[in-house]
Amino acid sequence: LSGAEPLIGVNAGEGSAAEAVAWIAYCNAPAASREGRLRAQDGHPVPYGVKHWEIGNELYGKWQRGNCSKEEYVVRFRAFYEAINAVSENRGLHLIANGGPHNDPSWNEELLKTDNDILGSLSRHWLNGANYPPLFSPAQSFDRIMADAWIFERELSELKKTMQSAGVREPHLSITELMVYLGEDVPKEISAIYPMAHYFSEVLFFSGVLHSAIRSDGFVDLITKSGA
Repeated sequence: LSGAEPLIGVNAGEGSAAEAVAWIAYCNAPAASREGRLRAQDGHPVPYGVKHWEIGNELYGKWQRGNCSKEEYVVRFRAFYEAINAVSENRGLHLIANGGPHNDPSWNEELLKTDNDILGSLSRHWLNGANYPPLFSPAQSFDRIMADAWIFERELSELKKTMQSAGVREPHLSITELMVYLGEDVPKEISAIYPMAHYFSEVLFFSGVLHSAIRSDGFVDLITKSGA
């Protein structure tokens, strides 16, 4: 009813490109195919028609199994991209590359330098608030969260120009995680008074991000909402 579409991340950490191709076939291939028969046996003979696929998840982070360097990720992304597109039925899928963390522009720079010929969408995971100074008061945090949603519009414009300058033909940003999040180490008695997830402040933040995305003239092609 909402018109939302599924997004699936394939395992580009410890998984293989062949595994990703099989996973896509399970979701999208006709029921007469090998993977389609498996899906039918699991109760869904009609293909799901999943269009959006992210190649890995935060593989720049030590918290991820199979994490890697930026030099290794560009190799992995190309291998997965080529394997997926080698299957004619998969051409036209929306393949999303792991964009780097906000505090490390070199990750995206490596992607734009090495994979610009196949790159379309970069992902961004935005858990806003985790990098705020520890002495911020709740009021300061609220003001910063509200400002970040609007400052984001300028960041989008700058990133689009950077991707275009690198030779990306149809540059896009896919926001595949979005929430207000102050971090795991904030004591509960403190986090209870901060503008955290599920509070009205996050509704305002999310609305601001949506407005910035709408004004990006199609540069933001996807937003998914995360929540604790």
